[in-house]
Amino acid sequence: MDIKRIKRRFADLKLAVIGYKHGNPPDRVRIRRLAYIQAMVEESDERALAAIADDVQRHPKAASEARERFTGLYYDGDRAIRLIDAAMHGMPMQPIRPECVESFGQEARLGRMPLREAFAEMVSREPELEGITQQFEDGHAALMASRHEHTERKWNHDAFVMLRDAQREVDETIGPMSQHPDPLLRSYISRNIAYCWLRNISGTPPRTDPDASYFSRFETEDARDQ
Repeated sequence: MDIKRIKRRFADLKLAVIGYKHGNPPDRVRIRRLAYIQAMVEESDERALAAIADDVQRHPKAASEARERFTGLYYDGDRAIRLIDAAMHGMPMQPIRPECVESFGQEARLGRMPLREAFAEMVSREPELEGITQQFEDGHAALMASRHEHTERKWNHDAFVMLRDAQREVDETIGPMSQHPDPLLRSYISRNIAYCWLRNISGTPPRTDPDASYFSRFETEDARDQ
């Protein structure tokens, strides 16, 4: 990930925090989030496009800025870009680039599988993930057992650090910052599924039902924003 993209994401986050405090996030942040959610939760191109078209057409500059925040290297970002482009030009969505059809299809399939099945497939492709999660589970169990020995603030800090360190191990193993040879495991979707699995172990919200898909966790966020 390049430095300019990182800076833009931090700028978006800062604006989002400011906007949410006043109940009115910036248009480009709102459109980016809406396009991202629809890219994952709605399988139908037509319905996903209908869900964002009005906002995009009313705020074309913000939509263009939102588009720039996505990368087309992975399924979720690429589909969000194609959604925004179609809405801006009043046209049907363009198909996935031929060279990306297979890899994006695998990412979409993983995102729509029940979380426990998706994570099991990831472990079958990268066994080191099992070691990371088992070590985290053992460490968290020990931390829970010693909870009475610490102040609430100290315990929360230790729990946070333990989760952060486990997520960093995940980042070194899979995801876009890794050098993993498997394109599926270099995706944001696989990285985020592993993050969800770790949060479920620790009890850190938001929890993802292991029998529901990773994508489905955004359906409630989508409903809350309507």
